[in-house]
Amino acid sequence: MKRLLLWVFLALAPIVALPASSVPPTAQLLSNASATGALTYWPGGIGAFVVTGTFGGATVTLEFLGPDGTTMMVAGSNTTMTAAGAGVFYLGQGYIQAVVSGGTPSALYASANLVQRF
Repeated sequence: MKRLLLWVFLALAPIVALPASSVPPTAQLLSNASATGALTYWPGGIGAFVVTGTFGGATVTLEFLGPDGTTMMVAGSNTTMTAAGAGVFYLGQGYIQAVVSGGTPSALYASANLVQRF
């Protein structure tokens, strides 16, 4: 009986995973904003940074919290936007933030969409 239960467990282990709802597929970083958003938890993996809104000469950059726990670092050159668009990034588990600088922006929306988890 123990062998049967072990076999069933091992056979079903790949199927019995965390439900998709346990990891939010989208981290909302800005919502109708004109200034830098709050730090937001990122579960790690491949993501798409998507930004839209009225930039008014502003730049919106995806940044992550560095290993010292205080320094914010740019997630990559393709995650710095001066117009509506998207860029792919690869980050480990940690905190991310959409940073708004310069110009006179309004109604900015930014999200980090989980594409694939490591």
